[in-house]
Amino acid sequence: MKRDSALFLSVACVAVAVWTSSVTLSQHLAHVEQPTAPAERAVDQFTDLRNAIAARPDDIEARRALADALAREGVATGNSSILAEGLETYLRILQKEPENEGALLGIASLAFQAGVLDKAAEYSSKYLQLVPDDVKAKTDLALVYVQSDRAEMGIPLLEEIKRDAPTLFPAALSLALA
Repeated sequence: MKRDSALFLSVACVAVAVWTSSVTLSQHLAHVEQPTAPAERAVDQFTDLRNAIAARPDDIEARRALADALAREGVATGNSSILAEGLETYLRILQKEPENEGALLGIASLAFQAGVLDKAAEYSSKYLQLVPDDVKAKTDLALVYVQSDRAEMGIPLLEEIKRDAPTLFPAALSLALA
């Protein structure tokens, strides 16, 4: 029996390592890819987006593109001032458009990365009220609950996901480990 448990735990650890190395929660929540451009190109992109916003202050999509770019660059470089600017940009978007899905996901992602799990859960929940069928976001919210010692909220979500999408590996594995 001990050998079976050890084997399961080993397989589960390898599976989690493979899954987490290929997709981080922030990428998953924000639906963005890690940048491949050098820092100079990112700065040019920021400048172009800031100019577009200056020309059209009410352009929510340009603001969101800037916030996404800042978040990607801040995560990639570990630059807290860039991350803070990305967060502020997302918050400004939500002031103008409280149900902006991209901003909600962006804040949830940044909150999770910063370890502010209550805010990650809050913004993920707001997003899921708007897009209740997003299985990836639902799985991530469940993981946030489990990691923030609220497994009683996360486990039912994972069971629901497993029931609705039985082939979804991360939900099944997360439920097994919860």
